Amino acid sequence: MPGPTHRRGQKLLKAIKGSNNDPELLAAVKTGARHVLELIARTGRWGRFGEEPETAIDKPKHRELIRKAGAEGIVLLKNENNALPISTSVRKIAWIGPNANECIAGGGGSANLNPHYLTNPLDSIRGAVKEHSIEVNYEIGCQTEKWVKAFPVTGGRKLPDMDNDNLDFASAVGIRLGLDLVRSVQEHITRAAALASESDVAVVVVGMNNEWESEGYDRHSMDLPGRQDELISAIAKVNPRTIIVNQSGCAVSMPWLEEVQGLLQAWYQGQEAGNALADVLLGKKAPGGRLPISFPKRVEDNPSWGNFGDCGTKSEVQYSEGVFVGYRHYVSRDIPVLFPFGFGLSYTTFSISSAGFIGGKNTLAPGATATVEMAIKNTGNVTSSETVQLYISPRTGSLAERPAKELKGFAKVELQPGEEKAVKVELDEFAVGYFEASAGKWRAERGVYEVSVGRSVEDIVLKLEVIVEEAYEWIF
Repeated sequence: MPGPTHRRGQKLLKAIKGSNNDPELLAAVKTGARHVLELIARTGRWGRFGEEPETAIDKPKHRELIRKAGAEGIVLLKNENNALPISTSVRKIAWIGPNANECIAGGGGSANLNPHYLTNPLDSIRGAVKEHSIEVNYEIGCQTEKWVKAFPVTGGRKLPDMDNDNLDFASAVGIRLGLDLVRSVQEHITRAAALASESDVAVVVVGMNNEWESEGYDRHSMDLPGRQDELISAIAKVNPRTIIVNQSGCAVSMPWLEEVQGLLQAWYQGQEAGNALADVLLGKKAPGGRLPISFPKRVEDNPSWGNFGDCGTKSEVQYSEGVFVGYRHYVSRDIPVLFPFGFGLSYTTFSISSAGFIGGKNTLAPGATATVEMAIKNTGNVTSSETVQLYISPRTGSLAERPAKELKGFAKVELQPGEEKAVKVELDEFAVGYFEASAGKWRAERGVYEVSVGRSVEDIVLKLEVIVEEAYEWIF
């Protein structure tokens, strides 16, 4: 983070002096200093210390790229009965939700930037379907604000001036203003359900915002804030063609999953959020994202559940999960999840075949790499992208505590209907390594490792083997 250091500087110097120049501590300090210098060299910052002048560039090509990236990052999690993309033959769309009429560009804190402009999802969907004479009607459904939004008020009164040369220490003049926010949440849900019941399709845009997802505090649960779960169930009950768009930077509970036909994980898409979402919903762009996290079924299944602490009230947290972070925990412990790491559906279908090592070279050693090549074909009728993923499993008989699978490479390719391409994914010498904390080194054990080729950590379509003939180690 920017600003003066709090954990190094004088504290580090004091620790060194108090250690009587302990060799291990000095070696650790030198290693840390070397890493900083290597980063400076790698980023070309020698002689260029300090902040560069900030510039704001808003060009059409940048807008186009942001919009494309937004659509490419959306993950299609469910598409029952081909609910998506929405057909242009529908006449009425119910556009519902606390995020449906707000551009949620990003999270809070340091992630909260000032965009050049914002695209409102409601405006974007209305603009996109105008040529098809589709009616889009909006209801908020429920509200999720942590804080009451600011609004201008004047009561026609003025704070009295105080003219007194002799002021007592405790004297003060003040006005206390109290607000009692009155709103009927049930009325919002009832109105939204009524709208959904008379529409061909209902789109419910829910999730978080920069009030709920920021920095400096933890979430208290995986639930969507407010009464969003209740809203979704109410809409799904009256309209079977209900599509959920979740905007969050995290996994959320989904007690309504079996009640809806379509589900998009939209994340935060920046200033083009509205346009990117409209592109995907209407099929102008296929969702190309894959989950970078696992969505657990229960918060208790989370690898760090046993050491959450009290949501920031404790000064120390024990990272007892060790190397079993994220998907590594679920696949190693055989814990079922709602959606696995790497998962993502498409508007089309793909085949992955003919996987093998180029030149038959399937050995890894210092300075050596091995490249897997496979054929990927778009077997459907929609232009879209597929992401092939390579996972490595530790050799049989390894004494090190290692996850059952670890992602070591991936490649994304866009294909036209019927098109097939050869895709390559390289495994470098570090792909089979693990960190030996007691030695302070990375190590690769001798043996045979399994290479899984798949669409997610669970959806494995092909398996290969890579060999390490002689053990080796290294220090980054």
